Amino acid sequence: MQPKSLTLLLVDDDPDDMELIRTAFEFVDTKLYLHEVNDGIEALDHLEKLSEEEFPCLIVLDFNMPRMNGLEVLQQLKTNDRYNSIPRVILTTSSDTSLKEACLANSADKFLVKPSSYPELVKLAATLMDWCTSGVRQ
Repeated sequence: MQPKSLTLLLVDDDPDDMELIRTAFEFVDTKLYLHEVNDGIEALDHLEKLSEEEFPCLIVLDFNMPRMNGLEVLQQLKTNDRYNSIPRVILTTSSDTSLKEACLANSADKFLVKPSSYPELVKLAATLMDWCTSGVRQ
């Protein structure tokens, strides 16, 4: 029997960013299942349908998205104890300190600026995958 592959929930409205992030994660772990949604509403709808055993090892959220941004998703997740075990990372182009503070205060475990090069993105994907496999919130 093959070991169950990890699942990661990627929430981003930019198809180009989504493609780059997907490629970086697939480079790091070919067995990873990336569930991709385009905004916060889709992310919450997806999580609602899962049993706790099916939860992703990590949620990676863009900040700026239509309908529901990353901070609003964090606020919704924070109000439901069911999701406490899922680590959350904001991955955004913004380096605004006030946004970072707001996200961290609302249950983000990390606030990371999207790397400017593909090799840096692969390195970040490897770090996040280590986080998933270790099961430890760093």
